[in-house]
Amino acid sequence: MKTKVLKLILLSLFILVGISAYSSENKKTLSIRFEWFNGRANSDNSLRNMLGNIVKDTPSLQKEYEDSPNFIISDYYDTGGINWINTIASLSPLIYAKEYAKQGIEPIFIVKKETASKFYNCIFVVSKNSKIKSIQKDFDQIKTFYFVNENSVSGFIYPIRELCKLDLIEAPCLCKLKNKNGVIKYQWCGSHKEVRKAVSKDPFGVGATYLPDDSTVIIHTCIEQVSQDVIVISKDLHEYKDAIKNWFLKNSEEHKEIFINSSQQITGIIDFDGEDNQIYYDYLFKAYNEVESARKKYCEGNINLEWFKNWIAEKENKSAIVATIIASVFIGIISYSYSLVKKAIKKKRKKKELKRKKNYRNEKVNPTCSHGDN
Repeated sequence: MKTKVLKLILLSLFILVGISAYSSENKKTLSIRFEWFNGRANSDNSLRNMLGNIVKDTPSLQKEYEDSPNFIISDYYDTGGINWINTIASLSPLIYAKEYAKQGIEPIFIVKKETASKFYNCIFVVSKNSKIKSIQKDFDQIKTFYFVNENSVSGFIYPIRELCKLDLIEAPCLCKLKNKNGVIKYQWCGSHKEVRKAVSKDPFGVGATYLPDDSTVIIHTCIEQVSQDVIVISKDLHEYKDAIKNWFLKNSEEHKEIFINSSQQITGIIDFDGEDNQIYYDYLFKAYNEVESARKKYCEGNINLEWFKNWIAEKENKSAIVATIIASVFIGIISYSYSLVKKAIKKKRKKKELKRKKNYRNEKVNPTCSHGDN
């Protein structure tokens, strides 16, 4: 009897271990895509470690997902072709607007960064020693605009639209950046920090950003305000939405210092309450499409010689650039001449060959008489 009981216990244990091993092998991996930490800032390690515990701290997720999530290094301005499956992510305003239009994600929070509001301003800044005091009155003095990149809302999209709304440029695109002195140069800086840095060194430059620093001053605030970043989940995580939201709410309160001390200086999160907030991102998506349409209409295929002259003028070694251009033109002329000569030789050979064949056919039809014939 004891032997039978022991066998039953062992069999039960074996079955339980087998089921456990099977379920463990079939668990999915949760992906976390937060561009707030991308390996560049040590201050984000604590935030990353905290987010790494989301499965361990959430019983409903534990049943389906591995304890350790997969962290995706990402670009703030680009989704990088993400497959929206088993994913929690933070997205910049424009990227959220684009991805939401594809209906692959569900928003859960708006992130407050460096401010207590769910919005922030777009501004134009100049260096403290600049004579440019107003974007409208002193527009003709501007020689260079400094932008973040073409996907930055406060660093390009809303500012370029603002210039158009103020009737300073004809359309919201770079090809129309002109004043009475000619074409205004522009430069992509890659970040807001680099925009402010570039402006501080240029007395005739204007930068598009969202905050000034000690070396810059605001000369204009755009009418349009930008919505903040959004925390989203892929739609397949909908059944865990409440559990994930509760985890974020709890940790954003209990570990405020981790969020505030991060590189993004996150001051809190706001519940994304449906249509009231979505309207701002829909508007942003329309604004982006307007700028894109203007770019395609006025800039694609447009060779701007004035801008090219400005580009040469701003380079340090002008003689080397000019020499390179002359050499390129010279090589182009030689290549073209060679192709013409080659074509002419080929044509001549073909003509000669045709003549030879014609003569051969004539000889066959009218053979010449031999000397032995009478």
